[in-house]
Amino acid sequence: MVLGVQILGIIFGVVLLYLTFVHYKRKELRKLEFLFWLVIWVLFLALVLFPNVLDTVVVSLNLVRTMDLFTIVGFMFLIALTFYNYVMNLQHRRKLEHLVRAIALERAPQAKK
Repeated sequence: MVLGVQILGIIFGVVLLYLTFVHYKRKELRKLEFLFWLVIWVLFLALVLFPNVLDTVVVSLNLVRTMDLFTIVGFMFLIALTFYNYVMNLQHRRKLEHLVRAIALERAPQAKK
């Protein structure tokens, strides 16, 4: 029997599969990136459709439901993604700062004339 949460998960997975395909066709994703996300979304759909596959993991971690495992993994993923975005933002900020300084120093002698 398919539960309401599973239906939402299926809709979510199919929509993200479609969006990944659209971004690949627009050449916004390279082939390797497309294949990576394709595998992620297909794996997600498989786990949503057949959550019993994870029963051994759920039991070994002393969790009550498979949904608890999904929630914990989801939070871990969001925390890791937030950290990654923070680090990337710092790197881009430093590169932009370096570029602005280089342009300013390049134009500085011209401003005095």
